[in-house]
Amino acid sequence: MSDSDLVVESAAGDAQRRAAAAVLAEAFREDPTVSPMVATRADPVRTLADLFDFQARHHFGPYGAVDIARDAQTGKVMGAALWAAPDRWRLPWSVTVRWAPALTRILQGDVWRAGRVEAQLEAAHPRFPHWYLYAAGVDETARGRGVGTALMRHGLARADAAGMPCYLEASTSRSATLYTRLGFVRLGQIHHAPGIPSPEGMWRPALSTGM
Repeated sequence: MSDSDLVVESAAGDAQRRAAAAVLAEAFREDPTVSPMVATRADPVRTLADLFDFQARHHFGPYGAVDIARDAQTGKVMGAALWAAPDRWRLPWSVTVRWAPALTRILQGDVWRAGRVEAQLEAAHPRFPHWYLYAAGVDETARGRGVGTALMRHGLARADAAGMPCYLEASTSRSATLYTRLGFVRLGQIHHAPGIPSPEGMWRPALSTGM
């Protein structure tokens, strides 16, 4: 898939946001860090789709960016990425409390485990301002066709334009390799509770020339 076949932009409206959440849910269904958090759900993919949709609507849309890569001809969403703007990766405690009932309805008994994992991820964040890549995924029919790289370059260019570094967690060696090629440096593993594999924290300084 060439760049001319893709349009990378911010999600516009509920339909594109839900499509982005569905792509992310499928991409993370076997992710070593995320999948254990929904392991007891009858339909883990549906749970993840509901979770990503909620997060896109209430967190990353208003306080960051919901990027999509769509097919220029058909409009199908082929990939998605959720970014938090500088100093918005962790919202005030009052917001977290307000979201608690909705997140509990989505995650049910897994909400406590998910909360512990999120707290451990937050504790490992750099304390300087940065754009934070929370999640990125590509539709299984488009993998290996440059969609993920196009999404990443779009997000990195936005951070570079603002003179901001970026931070993320890589949960697999494959994703860590991709991020390394894009200029990210490995910071080391983030250790979770038993049963949750440890992702790697990675960061990338701002580039004055953009991507």
